[in-house]
Amino acid sequence: MLRSIRTRINERAPDLDGAWTALVSGNGDKRALGEVLTAVVAALTDPLSELGRRRNQAPDALAVELTCVLSRLGDTDRRQHLAFGVGGGPVLRLSPDQSWAPILDPTGSTPSLPHHSPDVSWDAFETKPGDVVALCTASTAGLTRNPETGGFLAEQWIDPAPLPRYLWQLNIHSQTSRDDRAAVCLWDLADNGH
Repeated sequence: MLRSIRTRINERAPDLDGAWTALVSGNGDKRALGEVLTAVVAALTDPLSELGRRRNQAPDALAVELTCVLSRLGDTDRRQHLAFGVGGGPVLRLSPDQSWAPILDPTGSTPSLPHHSPDVSWDAFETKPGDVVALCTASTAGLTRNPETGGFLAEQWIDPAPLPRYLWQLNIHSQTSRDDRAAVCLWDLADNGH
């Protein structure tokens, strides 16, 4: 699946970059970028459907949610990102003051690929040195909204942790969340000597 995502993004890279750059510079509209992202996600339905056919599985058996963040490298004071996805996986920002804020917070129904037409949620945003971007499952996002577990994760994740410790932290005991927990964090370390 990752190869398919990379391929579809690469196929639309000129359109994607042009629409994103125009939006950030104030010369574009949100609709143009939304159309490109919808085309990228719609192109993923074919590989998923083909996989189902080869395995003799119904589309529901392969249903996946998708959450992505594209990051522009370069400007270390205000790094640009583009979050997009289908389904209920949110993207959150952890600020240096250890507060969580939603960047992409899908609500309502959670469509999935390949059997739903893509209803792509997206947002362009910036980070500053010290910010952390977390792509996570809805269950993990629920942990960040709980004052106790959200405070614990903020305190632990404000700086990068070795992988075993990070996974241990993600597995924190909580009565409110026993569903699938997954998170990918991106630390903006431009001014932190890393």
